[in-house]
Amino acid sequence: MEFILDTNVYRNVARRLKLAEIPIYAKKLKQAEDKTKSSSALSIVVAMELIQHLQKGDPFRDECYKALCLQTLHTRRYNFSKRSITGSFYPPMNVILAQYFFKDNSKYFPLYMKVLELVLELTKNQDITNCDANTTYIATIKNQILFEKNGFKDNVENFLISLNSDTLDWKYIRNNKEERRKFFDKIQSGHIANLLGVSLMQRAYQVMEIEELAPDAEAKIEQFINDFKAALIMNVKLIEQVGHGTEKLKDVTDPRWNTLNDVQILFGLLYYKNGDDKKVLITEEKKIKEACDAAGIGDRVLTIAEYLATLGI
Repeated sequence: MEFILDTNVYRNVARRLKLAEIPIYAKKLKQAEDKTKSSSALSIVVAMELIQHLQKGDPFRDECYKALCLQTLHTRRYNFSKRSITGSFYPPMNVILAQYFFKDNSKYFPLYMKVLELVLELTKNQDITNCDANTTYIATIKNQILFEKNGFKDNVENFLISLNSDTLDWKYIRNNKEERRKFFDKIQSGHIANLLGVSLMQRAYQVMEIEELAPDAEAKIEQFINDFKAALIMNVKLIEQVGHGTEKLKDVTDPRWNTLNDVQILFGLLYYKNGDDKKVLITEEKKIKEACDAAGIGDRVLTIAEYLATLGI
């Protein structure tokens, strides 16, 4: 069994530890996993969420640095026969989409390998001053997270503008009875989730720069929607906020936009290669659990307490 711990789990655990205690606790987790023939993988999305807080002046800098060190040490293994550091990791959605639809790496894959290199550089010797020499890279990652959120927000705004005579009004659906009925009917019927699935397949073609649909595209999208149902449900939960007229979504720093990061973490959980062992996500986020329950995979989500109990800690 392979575990993926989300951002807040690492932060919550690291919060009660001193930096010097992080290596000890990481070793404790790995030893307990070894006894249960399990291991943990590094989510690059989680690492990026932590890295964005490592700029000087960020109120969560110390906590997120400890959490990043914990994630790195927890998921890193030493192969004695090859005398090398090893470990499993899961990249963000763009890479997984390319792998799923084309069994190939997208142009973004090398960029995320650079993120892994940065993770190792930042956490070397668990010295937070490493961050001071990498401020440009830290800022780049923070900007990339905001860029992706802004991209989704732009799509939502264009949708709202198209409904309202080229005028942006975040409360338009909420204040328009007929539009509200149609909008939530499409959510309840699964139509919105299916549209999201199709748009993500289109995104895969875009990142791979392929213009012509494959002959099996229709069958593949049906399988994709089924395989990644929980992630699509999470995305729909964010879109529901548009129907409720949540104006705070105008600001991509609003916590609701973190749902997009949760979706990307779920992609790592749901993507399987041949022969993969069962993967389990460790999270305290109730919406993730609800989405996985609705998709019929609720057993693949555990709280931190349940995870520790599974390890006998």
